[in-house]
Amino acid sequence: MEIASLEVRISASMDAATASISRLENQLGSLDSTLRRTSNLVPRLSFNGLGQVSKSVSTELNNVAKKLSVFGTQTKTAAKSADTMASSLASVYVKLKAVTKAFSAVGSSIKSSMDYSETFNYWNVALDKIGNDFGKMYKQFGYDSAESYAASFSEKLKELNKKMTGYEIGDSGELMMTDNIGLGIDVSQLMDFQARIMSVSNSMGVLGDVSINTTKALSMLSADYSSLFNKDLKTVMSNFQSGLIGQSRAMYSYGIDITNATLQTEAYRIGLSKAVSEMTQAEKMQLRVITMLRQSAVAWGDQANTMMSVSNQYRLLKQQISDLGRIIGNLFLPIIKTVMPYVNAFVTVLRRLFSVLGFKLFGDNWLKDLQSGIGGGAGTFEGLE
Repeated sequence: MEIASLEVRISASMDAATASISRLENQLGSLDSTLRRTSNLVPRLSFNGLGQVSKSVSTELNNVAKKLSVFGTQTKTAAKSADTMASSLASVYVKLKAVTKAFSAVGSSIKSSMDYSETFNYWNVALDKIGNDFGKMYKQFGYDSAESYAASFSEKLKELNKKMTGYEIGDSGELMMTDNIGLGIDVSQLMDFQARIMSVSNSMGVLGDVSINTTKALSMLSADYSSLFNKDLKTVMSNFQSGLIGQSRAMYSYGIDITNATLQTEAYRIGLSKAVSEMTQAEKMQLRVITMLRQSAVAWGDQANTMMSVSNQYRLLKQQISDLGRIIGNLFLPIIKTVMPYVNAFVTVLRRLFSVLGFKLFGDNWLKDLQSGIGGGAGTFEGLE
């Protein structure tokens, strides 16, 4: 209501200033016309008509004096309206500054909360994509409908994420704490990684359940290797995502070889006679996952087995602090959700207000003149090279 009232006051001040400027322009035009008539009397001076011309000149001079008097009044009115508008705009600036300062005080917490909302949406969309693409296969997997088959993908990942993060994920993305703190993995970071793995595997033609199992396997491997090598989880996840699409160099630092020669050996080991060069992208991707799993046995379960180590406890502490920030941000999101539409509408009004003010003060071509002025100014520097 206060924003709306302020908007009305600014609009009224703008209208008053515009009207005053218009009246001022009219008075200047009238004054100019009067002065022209006075100057035109001078060539008509003669002895015969001197009295009559003197009388006309006197009348015109009186008109000039009146016009100047009105001009002064209009100038004062315009100045007063301009002062009122300036005061309103200053009030707007102060209020917006206060709002911005209030938001910045809890900015990181609010951003964390909003980031999770976007991450859940991405994660959910990736799951829906897999369900829609492979939902017709539900019968051969023992499900009653395509919907229940697609829902099973979500349930499998939610169960894994509950163990890794300590949070149970609701249907709308709400995070509910459980009695178990999990492995100290950031839920937003984990879900973002899972969404990326699902998206890239699905785009290469990997079937629904296989895509989900690939996502689960790489989620656990990333956490274990992050713990084993004491590396940032985000970096490890990025490397495993690169390895999934065949970038073998990203996996060398973890002692994993997924070159074509190694993949061919692994294919022969599991009974495949088909050459790697003849495989589809989906087949090669599945072969890479099998190879990664075989070569990473040394890291399996390291995150859980070393949970009480200093490094993992420190990692858990950082994660707990991050979770606390997101929860604090959740407290402010309902307020922001309510206020933001009004703030955006108000800023839109201000944008239009200043645009109209520019046209009123500088004419219809003020933006074009500004650009041409910049261009012309740029040309003057050419001789300085």
